[in-house]
Amino acid sequence: MTLEDLLLLARRSWRVLAIGVLVGGLLAAGAALLGPRSYTATSIAYVKVDASIAAAKNNPTSYQLVAAQLAERKAKSLLPVITSETVAQGVIDSLRLAGTTPTALADSIKAKHVAGADTVVVEATADTPERARRIADETVRQSNQEFAALNGEDIPVGVELMTSAELRAAPRSPSIMLLLGAGLLGGLVASYLGVLVVEVLNKRVRGAGEALAVLDSPVLGALPHSDLIRNGADASDPAIEEELRKLRTNFIRATATAGRSAVISSAVRAEGRTTITVGLARVLAMSGHRVVLIEGDLRAPSLASVLGVDGRRAGLAQVLAGAAAVEDALVRTSMPGLSVIPAGALPGNPSELLGSSRMTELLESLSADAIVLIDSPPTSQATDAAVLAAQADGALIVVSTGTTTSAQLRQTAQALEQGGGRILGVVLNAVNKRGFLDGGPVDALIPGGASRADGARGAIGSGAPAPAIPARGNGPAGLLSDRSAES
Repeated sequence: MTLEDLLLLARRSWRVLAIGVLVGGLLAAGAALLGPRSYTATSIAYVKVDASIAAAKNNPTSYQLVAAQLAERKAKSLLPVITSETVAQGVIDSLRLAGTTPTALADSIKAKHVAGADTVVVEATADTPERARRIADETVRQSNQEFAALNGEDIPVGVELMTSAELRAAPRSPSIMLLLGAGLLGGLVASYLGVLVVEVLNKRVRGAGEALAVLDSPVLGALPHSDLIRNGADASDPAIEEELRKLRTNFIRATATAGRSAVISSAVRAEGRTTITVGLARVLAMSGHRVVLIEGDLRAPSLASVLGVDGRRAGLAQVLAGAAAVEDALVRTSMPGLSVIPAGALPGNPSELLGSSRMTELLESLSADAIVLIDSPPTSQATDAAVLAAQADGALIVVSTGTTTSAQLRQTAQALEQGGGRILGVVLNAVNKRGFLDGGPVDALIPGGASRADGARGAIGSGAPAPAIPARGNGPAGLLSDRSAES
């Protein structure tokens, strides 16, 4: 995964990252408000030199030099005295501290000598700022008494409180700003790592790049999500219409040498297969092509209800069984150039009928004068799609981005090819289109996708049996209706 992929992942998952940052900040704020806290107060002790004793009268210069050197050495030796339990006991007795022991108090006190100076910094930590300040100052006073007791009353060095802790702020530990910063950063890192793990483990196809990585077939088009159509607006979605026109152009190029009949299939149901089949048939007819749309799903047909065709009339099953002529099953629609053959009464042996010589003859006859599109069942439910792909000149695979897995796409392609079919390309559904064709960047997934209503609007009446393919002509856009759920 390249740096560009990581940045694209962050951009695509910015909502998850924002939630992670928010959660991290809230947890940090809760820890700052409800968690344990402490305050550290600082006092500064000065190691003084007493030059007023009688010994200094004989040689004051030499004595002061010796005393100064002695002060610095004693300042270093003062450190263990300050942090001793004896001094801590004196602080407890003096301040009448309850709920603590000399050992615990000594552990909360730190002392350090400032190099080149006669001062010692004393730090005391407590649960309140005032308590910490009192302990720090009293520790210096008790250290002076203990130092004198250890070295004798005549030593020319003493300890005095130079800067009281009362004059300084007692910073809080842990710092609120530090906690918030760590929480925000931790939330961002944790959420991004989670997104990255999901990205690595996610085997679903989310765009053209991943479809191309699975199949050596071009991506002929994509249908984006459409709130306009899904919400029942009585108009075509311009985004859907534009993508259908692009699909039409790429489909014509792909079938220029492959023939004039194509099967549209998918791995499972509810991937938008019927939507794309109907939409492609419509825009092909609008551009002046003669199109015959065949319901190839003889197990759970839905094309008749989508197009408003009477499902009780003779259809493909009766034509293949020899019970009806093609002219009896072919229905002329209100879109000039577009006809449909519904499934008809469902047979008990659909695979045998679809693989019969009658189906081959039917496709050869129809494709001589028109482009034939066959809406087949998904490959995961029956072998019908593979059987039809072998009969037709090529096959399109519909992939619902974010739903279809790479394994399902690969298995669908293998089923069609092993059955003798030729894959013309892939059509993506439910993508946010940003350069999806042939090697473009992986598209960001948008929940939802083209529903059957996205393919077309309007109505196709059941009409009358058509004795032949309707004449060429350009009809108005948007003549297909949506009357059923996604197949």
